[in-house]
Amino acid sequence: MTSEGAATARTLLDRMEAAIAARDTAALDALCVEDTVLFGTSAANFGGEESRAYVRLVAESNAVRWLLDRWAVVHEDDGHLLATATGVVEGDDGNEIERSDFRLSLWLVRQGEQWRIGHFHGSVPQA
Repeated sequence: MTSEGAATARTLLDRMEAAIAARDTAALDALCVEDTVLFGTSAANFGGEESRAYVRLVAESNAVRWLLDRWAVVHEDDGHLLATATGVVEGDDGNEIERSDFRLSLWLVRQGEQWRIGHFHGSVPQA
C-alpha cells in the first residue's frame, strides 16, 4: 500500500463529502468521469447519467461522512488508482445521524491533472 495513493483517494472522498453537504451537484459531477459506474448497497448505476442522478439524490436527502480507518491501495500507476477501505459511514438527514459499518472500492482515473471517479462501490455489509 502506498500512503500517497490512500491520501489521493481520501482527498477525493473529502471533496465528495463537501459537495454533498453543500448540495453542489456541479461539483459532484466534476468529480466523475463521463461514464462513471456507481454501486451501493441497494442500487447499481451504470453510466454517467444514472450514477450522477443517484449521487444528486443522495445530496438532496442527507449529508454523508466516511470514517474509514483501514486502507489498501490495490493498484496505482500514472493514470489509474484502485483503493479499498473499510470503516463507518455516517448519514445525517437533518433529524438524526445514522452510522453503519462500510466498505469501499474506489477506482480513480487521472484526466489531465485531476483524479476523477471511474467506479465507486460503497456498501453496508449485511449482518
